[in-house]
Amino acid sequence: MSKNASIAMLVIFLTAGAVFSGIFWRMESGSGDELQKNLEKNNAIISTVPAVQTAKSTNASVNGAMATPNNAEQPNAQENPSVSPTETSNSVAKDETADWKTYKDDKNSFEFKYPLDASVSADSGVIKVTQGDIFWRMRFYDDATGLDLQSWYLDYFSEKERRNCTLSDTSTVKVGTYETKYANPNFGNALCSRDGYFSIDENKKKVVRIFPDKETTDNINKILATFKFDKN
Repeated sequence: MSKNASIAMLVIFLTAGAVFSGIFWRMESGSGDELQKNLEKNNAIISTVPAVQTAKSTNASVNGAMATPNNAEQPNAQENPSVSPTETSNSVAKDETADWKTYKDDKNSFEFKYPLDASVSADSGVIKVTQGDIFWRMRFYDDATGLDLQSWYLDYFSEKERRNCTLSDTSTVKVGTYETKYANPNFGNALCSRDGYFSIDENKKKVVRIFPDKETTDNINKILATFKFDKN
């Protein structure tokens, strides 16, 4: 190959190299721009994700804060579910006997409460309770000799005195928490001279006899519910 031909080929080679370098540079430059654009787009997308998440978190927090009072009120709505309205009403109910007066008999060792509009008097061992025009009476017997009420009744009153009388457990009058029996005619219109309601103390030493007269059993029981024998 001649010298001129060699020079020509070198020129062609250099020119081709320059052309290919330019094309390569443009391709690289374009890819870089495209890559940069893609990166910027991705960054924009990524940057919006926390904002959305933050917004959701904020909404959740707000909703949670709004829900908290309702959740907090639920326990208070049933602060003490074991207590019923009826039990609460009973606990604040006024004691009917709270302002009643107290009658105490030291000789016969007993006491009871009675309403303010009633009066109590004693005469020859008989206690009389009066309300308006209505009254009823109590009489006391000492030394029950330790007998039960049935045995005491049969022992204390003679056969003649208790003739036609039957001492029954069916008693509508209740004397405190003490045993009470009812002595009534055992048949028809027979006369029972030792009738009435009888009650004995727990020590079986004293007996009280109730004569209702015209007073109602309900009014008598309200007073006798407060009746107490002295345990001494």
